[in-house]
Amino acid sequence: MLFSIALVVLPSLSDAQTTVDPSIEPSTTLETIHVSAQPDPALDERRNASSAKIIVSREDLEKMDAATIGDILRQLPGVSLAAESEGGRRGRARAADRLEPRIVVDGGPLPGGNRNALRLPVELIERIEIIRSSTPEFPSGPGGTINLILRDTPPKKAGNFRAGLSYDGDALGGRVGGSYGDREGESGMIVMGFADTHPSAGSRTVSRESFAAGARTGWNVETDADAGRDNSAQLMARYTRELGAGSRLIVSPMLFGRDIDRRSDTRRYAYADPVFGTGLTADGRERETESKQNLNGRLSLDWKQRHPGQGETGAQLMLQGDPKPARATRAISTPPTRC
Repeated sequence: MLFSIALVVLPSLSDAQTTVDPSIEPSTTLETIHVSAQPDPALDERRNASSAKIIVSREDLEKMDAATIGDILRQLPGVSLAAESEGGRRGRARAADRLEPRIVVDGGPLPGGNRNALRLPVELIERIEIIRSSTPEFPSGPGGTINLILRDTPPKKAGNFRAGLSYDGDALGGRVGGSYGDREGESGMIVMGFADTHPSAGSRTVSRESFAAGARTGWNVETDADAGRDNSAQLMARYTRELGAGSRLIVSPMLFGRDIDRRSDTRRYAYADPVFGTGLTADGRERETESKQNLNGRLSLDWKQRHPGQGETGAQLMLQGDPKPARATRAISTPPTRC
């Protein structure tokens, strides 16, 4: 039996050669990157709110195709608003909906109430806060409260101008307006102005029937046709001053003006034979013209103290009134009836 032994000689550590994988790149030291962002007022308001709120930010408002606050609110789910109306002939107005929210601007109502607030241009508003339930800050009925926050002063000089035309099939309308703002140091100001003109027209037909013993004893028809023009203007300014230590003063004057001209023509008819509905004859006619102008304003002063991570406290002083109260003239004529 034979045995064989193989000897293997290994190189010592000092003799071994070190190899580097060419696919591995040498390490590199990266520069420090600083990331910063401006705070989101809508997000901060949601976080610091003491009650449940729905916040519609400025970015959301710009995505909606709307010219006025009324147009915006009618697109939002869960907001109950009556159709805009001036009351119709002889001042017959639709009663307010008990579920209609109370609308305020920067925490306070406007002269003229919801009607003036709904006509505000969207460009004036920074965000919309919808408070569903009554709170100590915003007491309200079943409809809750909608708080419109006016646009704040820009961080640097900025301005814009907008104009538009509309046509309703009978007459032209238009809107024009813009804003300009600037900030220097701890103070800033923004001025906003808008004007609007549009035709107003409408018609209705009312049929009245009376019965006795199951038979129709009377049948009258009344038609109304209205036409006119509605002109309005809004001028607002906002001055802010940083007082230090998270304290801030805001002064906001506002002025609203409106001019309305309307004409209505009412015709009445009666059926000579109400049973069969034949023999429709003229039974009178009435023409009415109405002109209404009003000018009102508001001045608010707000002091706010921000507490990081805990919201803010503040105080508000508000003065409002009608430098030129609403003035309306109405003339009614009854022309001769032609059969």
